[in-house]
Amino acid sequence: MLSTALTLVRSKGARLVSALIAAMMLLAGVYAFHVSEKNAAIKNARIGWVQELDLMVANNKLNIVTERLQTERLASQNMDQARQTAEERLAAYEMELLADEYDMPTDGCVVSDDLFDQLR
Repeated sequence: MLSTALTLVRSKGARLVSALIAAMMLLAGVYAFHVSEKNAAIKNARIGWVQELDLMVANNKLNIVTERLQTERLASQNMDQARQTAEERLAAYEMELLADEYDMPTDGCVVSDDLFDQLR
């Protein structure tokens, strides 16, 4: 029986079938490797695209926040200038009212020496 098996293995047809089976197994292995590599490449590309999109969104948000900050700073400066101008106008108006209310004659106004000594 062993001799029959050896002759069968050594026969040309058996070698051809064995070679075909080995080639098919090799091709199946290469195909499986190709599919797994393709899936890994797709997954990595998807992750890269998502990260790139996240980075673009973050940059856009940063630009928006920067523009808002600049706008708020400019508005704050304008408000400070307007407040300062209003305070100056109010002070000038108050001085004008005070001058109108207390109209003191300045000609012939002399302080006596006694009063001047008391005030010291």
